Formats: sequence, C-alpha cells, structure tokens
Amino acid sequence: MPNYHALLDVGTHALLALSRYAQTIVFLTEAIPNSYQQYSVNYPTYSKEFPIASLDPSQYPLWVWERDAGRKFSATPEDIQTEDIRARSRLAMAKMTVIGRIMTSISYMRTDVGTGTLFQESIYIQKRREAERLKEKGYASETLHEFPYVVQYADYVGVSIKDAAEEILFRAKLDDQLLAKTEILRIRYFNRVKKAATSEEVHLITDDYMRDSYFNGLV
Repeated sequence: MPNYHALLDVGTHALLALSRYAQTIVFLTEAIPNSYQQYSVNYPTYSKEFPIASLDPSQYPLWVWERDAGRKFSATPEDIQTEDIRARSRLAMAKMTVIGRIMTSISYMRTDVGTGTLFQESIYIQKRREAERLKEKGYASETLHEFPYVVQYADYVGVSIKDAAEEILFRAKLDDQLLAKTEILRIRYFNRVKKAATSEEVHLITDDYMRDSYFNGLV
C-alpha cells in the first residue's frame, strides 16, 4: 500500500486534505492557515486497508486524527463539524489539485536539464566551473591539468580545448535560460495558489498558468 499524507486542522485535528504526494501536503501547510502536516497516516494502523483513502474529499472533515491514541482516524465530534472546517477542506483540496498539476508540468519542462544519472548535476556544475576558469586564464596549456572535465570532453568530441570550453558554456547558458523561465512561472503561480481565498479563484489559476506557459514557449 502506498503512503498517504494528511493536512490537518491545528485546533481540531480534522482532516482537511489527503495525498500520496508529500510535496503537495508540504505546500498546503503554507497555503492553508492554521494547518499542519502528518506523514504516512496509514501506518501502522491501516497497513492492510485504509478506508479513508476511498472517501469522497467532501467527507474528510468528518474524521479527526488521533496521533497519541494509536495513529488512527476517529469520527469527528458534531460540535466541531463546522462550515468553516468544510470550506477550508474544499479550499485545500482545490489548491492541492492545481499545485499538483503545476508541479508536474514544471518538472516535465525541466526534463531536458535533468539527467536521470546519480550525481550528474554535480559533474555538470564542476564542468561549467572548469570551463569558466579556463576561459579566464586564456586557455593556457600549462594549466590544463586543473581542468580534467574540459580536457576529457575535448578529447572525446575531438575539438580544441577552447572549443570544448565554449560548447560547455553555451550548453550551460541554454539550461540557465530554461530554468529561469520555469522558475519565474513557479514563483508566480505558487504564490497565486497560496494567496487564493476561494476554490473558484483557485480553479481560474490553471487556465492562466497554461496560457502563460504557452506564450513562454514552454508547452
């Protein structure tokens, strides 16, 4: 069974949102006032079956989290089943849906920059630093022992040290441009989702995000 993570109301411990993705719950703690996260709420009590996961989200506030009583959910007392809690749950779920789409979209946009190979990003950073330092030193041959990544790349591709360094820097610049475009989208729309006060306002953000992505040439 996958792990499930919960967003809970600070005062009542009522369930506001439930997700298999911890990163969306982390985001919601900043987007929904007076809330907190709890991870892996289906373990160990619900290790074989987790009925809360099959509920309609509108039913989430009918359950409260009892961490100190065996990490389980219990029926919410009627006196705390308020419209305010239900409205906050609706808002949380709306924000979770939209931010999940935005996170996935931006991750896809950054696929070309990612490598899928362990520590490859660290190597790219070091290779770029070497190319920058080599260029600053005027490609002096007596310093090449300080730049093993650039020398290795030049030997493999069959180009001069200068051309290898310039190509490394050019590729790094393209990556920077892509990351900069996606980062401004992330900042803009993460903040919009955080500040949205109603579910209706949240749903309008998706269309704006897709339009903005399109005009930035990212989709």
